[in-house]
Parts: sequence; C-alpha cells; structure tokens
Amino acid sequence: MQKRSLLLPSPLAVKKSPLEGFTALSEGMCAQLEKTHLIINSAMNLKFQLEYYLERHGITPTMLARLAGVPRQNISNWLMNQKPKDVEQVKRVADVFQVTLDHLLFGNATESTSTHQEQD
Repeated sequence: MQKRSLLLPSPLAVKKSPLEGFTALSEGMCAQLEKTHLIINSAMNLKFQLEYYLERHGITPTMLARLAGVPRQNISNWLMNQKPKDVEQVKRVADVFQVTLDHLLFGNATESTSTHQEQD
C-alpha cells in the first residue's frame, strides 16, 4: 500500500524552491484533513443546493420547512453554511425536492436531477 502525504507551507520558511519549507503530514493527518474538507464542502454545497431548489420551485425557506416537517431555524442555519446536525431532516428536504440525499449534499444543482425510485 502506498503511503500518502500532504505538504503544507511552513509559516517561517523562506522558500528557495517550490517545495522547500513544506512539512509532510502523516496518512492519518491527511485522512483527518480530507474528512474536515468533506464536512465543510457538504455544508457549503447544501447552502447552494437549497438556494437553487428554493428558487427553482418558487418556495420560501418557511414553506420548505413546513413541507419537510423540519424546524424553520434549521433551514435558515443551513442557508448560512452551518452543517446539519440531523441527516434525517436533510433527507426529508431532499424528498420534498425529489432528489437523493447524496445529490442534495454533494451534487451539482445545475445538473439534471434524478428522482427517487421506489424499490419493491
């Protein structure tokens, strides 16, 4: 298995070459940074997805909260880039917009959306 590492700039380094002054991170630290990056990106993406679908469906955050059975404050928090604390609530919002949870959290709102297909 190939070991991964990530280079971060050292704040006190005077660089003479493009890689000089960078500190190598362990694989564990790389995984933690990737997890943090994923959480931040999903919160930001949720904000953009919600804005897109609210406009596309012509509804307000308050109307969405009622339709999804989610507290209005949670919708407001998500629109301010706060990460969701209850994935079940995000799932109910995705159901209102007829998109998957993955699409709402990680997808691109400008792409065509796939609707849920019931499995028998």
